Amino acid sequence: MDPSHGGPEDEEGGPGAGPPGALLWEQRALLYEEALYTVLYRLGQPESTHVGESSELLRYLQEAFRVEPKEHEQMLRQVQELEKPIFCLKATVKQAKGILGKDVSGFSDPYCLLGIEQGVGVPGDSPGLQRRQKAVVRHTIPEEQIHRTQVITQTLNPVWEETFILEFEDISNASFRLDMWDMDTVESVRQKLGELTDLHGLRRIFKEVRKDKGQDDFLGNVVLRLQVWASPACPACQDLRCREDQWYPLEPCTETHPDRGQCHLQFQFIHKRRATAASRSQPSYTVHLHLLQQLVSHEVTQHQAGSTSWNGLLSPQAATVLFLHSTQKDLSDFHQSMA
Repeated sequence: MDPSHGGPEDEEGGPGAGPPGALLWEQRALLYEEALYTVLYRLGQPESTHVGESSELLRYLQEAFRVEPKEHEQMLRQVQELEKPIFCLKATVKQAKGILGKDVSGFSDPYCLLGIEQGVGVPGDSPGLQRRQKAVVRHTIPEEQIHRTQVITQTLNPVWEETFILEFEDISNASFRLDMWDMDTVESVRQKLGELTDLHGLRRIFKEVRKDKGQDDFLGNVVLRLQVWASPACPACQDLRCREDQWYPLEPCTETHPDRGQCHLQFQFIHKRRATAASRSQPSYTVHLHLLQQLVSHEVTQHQAGSTSWNGLLSPQAATVLFLHSTQKDLSDFHQSMA
């Protein structure tokens, strides 16, 4: 790596002082390792304005850090030999609206069970897949990997705002699953009659009497593949993006009550326990700031070489690398704006 090209750290008396360029070269080598690691272990569908091809990002980094081809290949192999990060889906259950009312009062006491199901086969229209879609979280995910929200009482529009970190090993066969349930409290028929408001409530009482005491009612589910296989049957299907923020319809397990409301979910792919030296020894914000400085320095130099002034806008390649890094490191919007 050419240590003669740098940013503010080249200034006399700065971090690069000592044997000329020695510390600076080491810092940039660690930063290059961090950047390569970020691209190699990217997850999720790219944003519309971002670069989708990892090979293009790797070429850009080689140019931005002024690394010779032979040295680039050597460092790329070294990064590939590092331990993979722990892949995680950061899932926030925000709220739901228009859910079914299962109680005599016409409301429900909803809560959610969620987790990552591993070992899911290639999607298709097979009966086996349809049965899998209708299975519930308790039957598809080990108990110790199931997360649970709080119970929100007597509502059809619950608000949770609860965040969970869900680990997974292989994105190609993993699915996010969320079940919504109505908590059933054990009440006497006399108590239920006291809550009766209409004829529908009376029907609910008869149904409650027939079922087991304390058995919760299913309200609907959301099942999302983390990585979607291209299929002629679903040309519009896409992987989850690095960050998602959407309302999803609650799906039924049976054909009764097909309209079960919607659930507002946020997702973000993040890393835990990154194996790079920079991630292990420096605060995430500091590493991200140094990466930003390096890429901005390159962008300015490129415009100067073309005899044009830099307009302050990052190239799609630089914007993609910085977005991936901040997302994987789970940097807050505040820290990103400070960088």
